[in-house]
Amino acid sequence: MTLSITFLLLSSGLHLKNIDFNSVRISKLYIKWNEKLNIHIKEINISKSDSPSKTNISKNDIVSYLNKIVFLPIITESIVIDKIRYDDIVANLRYTDSSGGNIEIKSKKMYINTNIHTGDEYINISVDKFNYFNKDVHFDANIILDSKKNKLFLDSKIDIKDDLSVNIYAKSDTKRLDYTIKSNKTIPSTSYLVSILNMDPRVIYWVDTAINMDGLDLKQAYGFIEYDKANEALKNFYAYGIANSLEYTYDQKLDSIKTKYTDLFFKDGVLFILPNDSKTYDFNLDASWLRIDFTKPQEILTLHLLFDGIVDKNLKNLLNHYKIKLPFLQKSGYMDTNLILSINLISLDVDAKGTFYTNKANFNYLGLDLDLSDTLVELHNFDVNIPKMSAKYKNIATADVNANLDLKSGHGTIDFALKKLSFGEELKLNTNKSPLNVKYLISPEQDKVELANSKWLLNKQNVELEALSIPFNLDKLTAQIPTAEISVDNLLTAYISGSANLKKIKFDLDVDLIKFKYDDFKLAQSNAPLRAIYENNKIIFLSKGIINLTANKQNIKIKKLNVEYNNGSIHAKSSKAEIENLLTTGFNVSYSFNDKDGYLRLNKLNFKNDALGKIFKKNNNIDFNIKSTNEQFVINASSLNISAFITPEQWVIAFNALDKLKPYSPFLSKYQIDSGKFSIYKRKNEKNIKFLANIDYKYKFLHINEKPISNYIIKGQVNNNNDTLISLNNKLDISISNGVIGIIGDNVGINLNRIIDLTNKINSTNEKPSDSYISLSLDNSYIFLSDERRVLADNIEFQYSNNIITAQIKHADAEAGFKYKQKQFHLYGSGFNSLFMENLFALSRFKGGSLDFSIKGDIDKFEGVLFMKDTTIREFRLLNNVLAFVNTIPSLVTFSLPSYNTKGLYAKAAYMKFSYKDTVYNISDIFLDSKELDILGHGKTSIKDDFIDMELNLKTDLASEASKIPVVGYILFDKDSISTTVKLDGKLSDPNIESMLAKDIIVAPLNIIKRTLLLPFNIFN
Repeated sequence: MTLSITFLLLSSGLHLKNIDFNSVRISKLYIKWNEKLNIHIKEINISKSDSPSKTNISKNDIVSYLNKIVFLPIITESIVIDKIRYDDIVANLRYTDSSGGNIEIKSKKMYINTNIHTGDEYINISVDKFNYFNKDVHFDANIILDSKKNKLFLDSKIDIKDDLSVNIYAKSDTKRLDYTIKSNKTIPSTSYLVSILNMDPRVIYWVDTAINMDGLDLKQAYGFIEYDKANEALKNFYAYGIANSLEYTYDQKLDSIKTKYTDLFFKDGVLFILPNDSKTYDFNLDASWLRIDFTKPQEILTLHLLFDGIVDKNLKNLLNHYKIKLPFLQKSGYMDTNLILSINLISLDVDAKGTFYTNKANFNYLGLDLDLSDTLVELHNFDVNIPKMSAKYKNIATADVNANLDLKSGHGTIDFALKKLSFGEELKLNTNKSPLNVKYLISPEQDKVELANSKWLLNKQNVELEALSIPFNLDKLTAQIPTAEISVDNLLTAYISGSANLKKIKFDLDVDLIKFKYDDFKLAQSNAPLRAIYENNKIIFLSKGIINLTANKQNIKIKKLNVEYNNGSIHAKSSKAEIENLLTTGFNVSYSFNDKDGYLRLNKLNFKNDALGKIFKKNNNIDFNIKSTNEQFVINASSLNISAFITPEQWVIAFNALDKLKPYSPFLSKYQIDSGKFSIYKRKNEKNIKFLANIDYKYKFLHINEKPISNYIIKGQVNNNNDTLISLNNKLDISISNGVIGIIGDNVGINLNRIIDLTNKINSTNEKPSDSYISLSLDNSYIFLSDERRVLADNIEFQYSNNIITAQIKHADAEAGFKYKQKQFHLYGSGFNSLFMENLFALSRFKGGSLDFSIKGDIDKFEGVLFMKDTTIREFRLLNNVLAFVNTIPSLVTFSLPSYNTKGLYAKAAYMKFSYKDTVYNISDIFLDSKELDILGHGKTSIKDDFIDMELNLKTDLASEASKIPVVGYILFDKDSISTTVKLDGKLSDPNIESMLAKDIIVAPLNIIKRTLLLPFNIFN
């Protein structure tokens, strides 16, 4: 019934004004059934739906739509839709079963004109015109729908501006759609193609903006869509093309990849970019490639860099951009680089993984130029692994290295197996048995270098350094070295600490020397603080205080020591060096071990041993040349004719010309030593320092074999206790110990005048008296006064202490004593025999008797007496002269002294009293009592000025002779004697003698008258 009614309505025509359903409104619908259905619609308005659109199309939907479209021409005679509106799109449809149909679509952006032809089992849709104005897209297509086989065939052409012209061929069935794309020309840009695709804007950069090229030749493009897996359509698309002169900027802050041409593959949802003849940062990228994976939830770009290049600033900047900081910079050689960067195109997260290998290259690592070989570096993001590395730093260090670094956390470990470490020929690591293991620990808090126990060679000396953990500053390449023990063979032991700067190759160390021993030298204090500096291939040692050493118990002090060792040369200086009780000096020394020569400069050299004296003290510099041959050092100072010899067996210092030293030597000047030689030496197998001098001396104070000696041979030695023994011409033995000087000898003469001369010369220097104790003991010796005068002694003893001098002389049974204190002295003696007197008084001979004397006072003013008794004077120059003159007096001719002429003058006593002042002897009393002659007198004399002024009264005993002529004798003479006065003046050595006889003659007449008048009385009496 319903069908009948519907048919009647359709046969007569059905008019509907408006029809609304969902978002579609149909206005003025007219439907009429003739033999087939005729439909005419005035307008269809389709509004946008607020609900999400269904995007997934199932296989059944496709088949259903195809069947409905194919079935439509069978029941439809005509369809006319005047206007279809959707947004700004306006379309119209006209279709008749006899002529086919036409669809026209218009909008502001596009225009489409399509013709439809139908057959029994197919529909042919021809898109004659498709213009997409904004994108300048033109599309022509021919579509055939086979309803019987449920297949669709497409033959189309798309032109997009001037960028793209392709033919698309497709076929479809109920399961899938297969298509092929053929390019008709080179595609200059993909921008328009990308812009019409519905891509995430964050992806567009990587597939379009990042690409700059001269053109893309699309060689192949095809794919398929399975309807029930439409979301996998991209995986089933394959394309291959060649991009000419492609530049791909995968990061705007980095250099682009530039290629001569590039193979582009799209396969399995992944875009492969394979550069050919490509570069970035001037690297030849060789087999490097890129790919973009669109199958991931978030697109991934992978950059694979494969090239033989160099890790220079550009590559470091690339890695630094991704916060991967490699700690080295390559300067030469090539590095095989295999680096993969995976970049999330949405989040921009980067995953980096790669390896770097070089067979030989030079790197700047931490500021050091390193030569690397057989080196592999593995990188995974912030993890750096170096499983093998052979590193060499100049000619300084060679090591095998492996490392593990976490660049993100800042932790890591670098292990070094040091095969060589050399700071010049002077300081080397000893790796004869095994390399030194060094571990470098990297930490954000504090880097450390852990050094195992190590052995070194310092100038061929074995050095051992205990294990160390050293804080290290990687940026500045500086280290703070903690306290560690170091030992050098059996030479020294010390503790070191300080700082190191590896950029400057500088070490600044505090050295606490606690043990030192070299041959006889050893440290004489618990510790000696030093400073050691290594810089510019040189080592400098500085003393912070006085260094005390001993050598065979000899104390040595060195102050302000400064030693520099550089390139086989040593330079040393000190403000003061002192060998206790021997010498002090400052010194500078420079010596080349390569050339085996150098120089030594001494200043303010002063020998101060009491026995040696201050050999010289020169404030100016003294320069010595140093030469070495084999194991001998020869040191010469030509200006002063000083030489020194040092061998393993001994050392010798020789002063070959003391006259050259005298101007600089207070000792030589003081003692007037200006000719001779002096040497000091020590043999290895002997404990004592010895010395030898050969001096020609103008002060001939020593007599040997009755002859004065001008040449003095001095031999001596200083023992470990600083005791000094001296032999003088093998006659005097001198010992010096703790300020005590002892002198012993025999069969020698001591020239008192020369000693006085020398003493006067010395005293003129106003030198302070010595505080030493001096003793002198001589046997069978004498004190020489002059060629004719000497003091004989069986024993002479002399003592000096606290500025007091005492002396004793023994001769036979006689003794004499002497004491001197504060310019006051007392000299006394008694019982000296004739032999002693003969030697004491010049040109005199005595027989028997004895001499006593006493002299005391100030050295500039004194008085004394001499007393002789019971002696026969055989010869006495002054007495002889007087008596000889008396014998010529006419009045005494007949009264000569026959006994004197034959046996000498016997004196019961002889006496002289005198005082001394201002070099003049004032003789107040002279008395000589003999049987034949009495002498009385007084006067003045001076030995220094060689003068005499004296009167002597001579009285001759003539009693025996006058009895023969008693009256005459009584008248002419005074009782039983005759007297006269003698005047002596002029030179003491050759006096003038004048008789006072004229004076006696003047008074004689008076005496004769007197005696005549008195004669009778005297006769009778």
